[in-house]
Amino acid sequence: MLGAAGKAARRLARAGIKLRRVIVTAATEKKYNAGVLLFYIWLAQYGLALPDCYVDLDLILCDFIQHSWEEGEVRGYVGNALSGVSHFLPDVRGHLKSAWRLYGAWQRMELPARAPPMPEAVLFGVAGHCVRKGAYAMGVCLLVFFHCFIRTGELLALTVDQIVVTASEGVISLPNTKSGQRTGALEAVSITSDVVAVWLGFWTKVRRKQAGNFAKLWPGTAAEFRRLFKALMQHFHLEEWEFQPYSLRRGGATAFFRETGSMERTLARGRWGTSRVARIYI
Repeated sequence: MLGAAGKAARRLARAGIKLRRVIVTAATEKKYNAGVLLFYIWLAQYGLALPDCYVDLDLILCDFIQHSWEEGEVRGYVGNALSGVSHFLPDVRGHLKSAWRLYGAWQRMELPARAPPMPEAVLFGVAGHCVRKGAYAMGVCLLVFFHCFIRTGELLALTVDQIVVTASEGVISLPNTKSGQRTGALEAVSITSDVVAVWLGFWTKVRRKQAGNFAKLWPGTAAEFRRLFKALMQHFHLEEWEFQPYSLRRGGATAFFRETGSMERTLARGRWGTSRVARIYI
């Protein structure tokens, strides 16, 4: 147990909270140590003492989560802090309900990892390479992903019957989205790029001939999409940037905001409820 975790454990132990040994892997314990250390540093920065009862510990962890959210902290680190507290102090399990509920709300609102936004020039270079090599499915999906900045799951579930497109514009219906389920509304996103419209029109016709009106735009599995995406990043020697598929949503939103200068229009197109959430992506 590292210093910060050890101090936390000893202090709560003195308050009557019993400790039990819970076996985890060395890698997991290292993550837990780092998370607890992050929490302990936060306490020190704000001159706060470690609470000596369950209720106060739960409340102060809620403050820590709220602070981390507002400061743009990596969500996984905060999760490690919560798990670390429960690991090193097993008797607090079941007593941190408010903290775990707040963390769960964060999970539902934000992407699991802060994938960096992909620049527009990189997107067109990678998509163009796919088209030249005849990998039309990947090239078109990358274009749609970026231009419409839809979610990864929405892209992989998209079928050709949800797409109406002409030579210069179009619209994609998104019937089963996270925000749509909350509001009960059918969501859609417009296509305003000639390049995207032309290639999407071409590929939807191909897919319709191959598998009918309900054919998926991406014909493979989610794992295959991610493997090909990773291979493309390696081909262009972009590994150090740590781009992930979600980088396309973030990159598309960032490019749209720069082009329009309008947070309101970006919010509407990305289907975010508040600008605070949108700023995490842009």
